[in-house]
Amino acid sequence: GGDKMRRIVLLVLFMLFLGGCASPGSLRRDGAACIFTVAKGTPAEFSRCLVGQLDERIFCCLSPILRDNIDGNATILLQAGANEVRYMFDINKEDNGLNILLYFHFNSDCRDIALYLPFKQALDACGAKEKALPERL
Repeated sequence: GGDKMRRIVLLVLFMLFLGGCASPGSLRRDGAACIFTVAKGTPAEFSRCLVGQLDERIFCCLSPILRDNIDGNATILLQAGANEVRYMFDINKEDNGLNILLYFHFNSDCRDIALYLPFKQALDACGAKEKALPERL
């Protein structure tokens, strides 16, 4: 009885550990959950706006980390606890403005995530509009 239960608990903990250890590369591999666009601005300006807005709205143990990438684009990692990347925004310069890609470690529809509304409000406050959702497998 107890031995089987202990194995189940260890398996669940192991799965939680795996789920929490998403890296930027593994998040990108699954594809963006949703895409937002902005008509003007630079990735650096937009990402600073977004970090400020996220700080205002998301206080539940997620700390935003802003990275200015060497290619001029920006990435915002939202971490929970000890370096667990839960959500990530890529802010990429395009010919007609900026593309903001939102990734998270569950492979499901963008609107299914609990933080969809605060994310959308933060993006709206910085002038971003949601594009049609990409298909996720």
